[in-house]
Amino acid sequence: MDFNYNIAIDTYQLAQRAWPNLGRWCMEDLRDLLDIQNDDAHRVLADCEDEMAVYNAIRNGVKSRELSVEPPHRRASRPGNPGNLVPTLPVEFLRYRP
Repeated sequence: MDFNYNIAIDTYQLAQRAWPNLGRWCMEDLRDLLDIQNDDAHRVLADCEDEMAVYNAIRNGVKSRELSVEPPHRRASRPGNPGNLVPTLPVEFLRYRP
């Protein structure tokens, strides 16, 4: 297995796109949403495991087409306004690899 340490995945940004109507995307709210049990919150290993659980939930939701992390398509409200204020995020890392 090759590791590319230059790639960072922002689960906060992915969660915003996967659940845009959630309102808050802090880890506590995501744990509640995904029913992740964690008695060791704010401990390094436990927090990493929670991040991985969130990432896997989003990845599996995208794979099953229940979720989307594509940026919203907005039309410009006036000339000169790009309309799409959400930065683009490459989603190649979410492709399913058996």
